[in-house]
Amino acid sequence: MLGGLYRHPELWRSLASNPSTPQTLLMELALRCPEEAVKNPVWPLLFLMDPLLFQRLPWPMLDRCANDPVLAPFLATWVLNGNRVL
Repeated sequence: MLGGLYRHPELWRSLASNPSTPQTLLMELALRCPEEAVKNPVWPLLFLMDPLLFQRLPWPMLDRCANDPVLAPFLATWVLNGNRVL
């Protein structure tokens, strides 16, 4: 999905933290720059809309979520409800 943007990592980081970035692109950017992606304020809304989203997150992003003060409660609730990270 990044197409011709592969040569512009600064743009990746900017898009990863932008709440207007489409979810499909955000998921791809979460793999390439999880540090910036975890700071995107749209994640809580995405997790509320799709509780199974955690299953599709790349491992680097899950690690960041577990250590993020805003996203960790969403992950904890998801796990406590009997879900597993695959």
